Amino acid sequence: TVNLLIAVDAVPVFKALITDPTVIIVGQNTAYDLAVLAVNYGLMDEVLAAYSAGRVRDTKIRQELLDIAAGRLNAGGHSMYWDGHKYKPTAYSLAALEQRYKIGPDRVAQKKDANAWRLRYAELDDVPVDLWPPEASESARADALNTLLVYNAQGGAVPDEVEQCQAAFALHMTSARGICVDPPSRRKNETVRCRLPAAHGHRHHRQGLENHFQSRAAARQTRRAR
Repeated sequence: TVNLLIAVDAVPVFKALITDPTVIIVGQNTAYDLAVLAVNYGLMDEVLAAYSAGRVRDTKIRQELLDIAAGRLNAGGHSMYWDGHKYKPTAYSLAALEQRYKIGPDRVAQKKDANAWRLRYAELDDVPVDLWPPEASESARADALNTLLVYNAQGGAVPDEVEQCQAAFALHMTSARGICVDPPSRRKNETVRCRLPAAHGHRHHRQGLENHFQSRAAARQTRRAR
């Protein structure tokens, strides 16, 4: 059974789950969802504690690790898998993993639809769940249930999955919020970097700068001649 809740009702439930040491949090691209909850609802400490305790899983990361172990994923991320009838390119969206494990109907086209509900749930913010359009409810329920079914189909524990999930959250937060730096040290490094060519006085570097400025001057003269 999948119960849908609006944010105001869901946050207390989620907080109870993520602070329960017996609960494993399973998601697809989990770092994104947990970052939203951590930042928007003041749950960063709880989210970090769950990651530190190794209680967060990600079906996308698990499948990538499984494919690496099976020799199906190369350094460029390109590979194929046998679906029982033919080879198909690997893909790691939830809809693609549903296809791979033969879970429910094919939802790839639905997910790619520009008007798909997965891109429009902001329209239902604070709208009681029983007033949601059926398609919106069905999509949300399918996402939650099928993620769990994919997780179970992938088997038991996957080596390195805990550490990879931790890294994914750290990298996601870095991409979302940037890196904290010490301003005085940053200014000092910029000063050193600017002075470095002059201090070295390297002939090739100096010649490269001269060629650069000569090229720019020649380009300006050409434009004037035209």
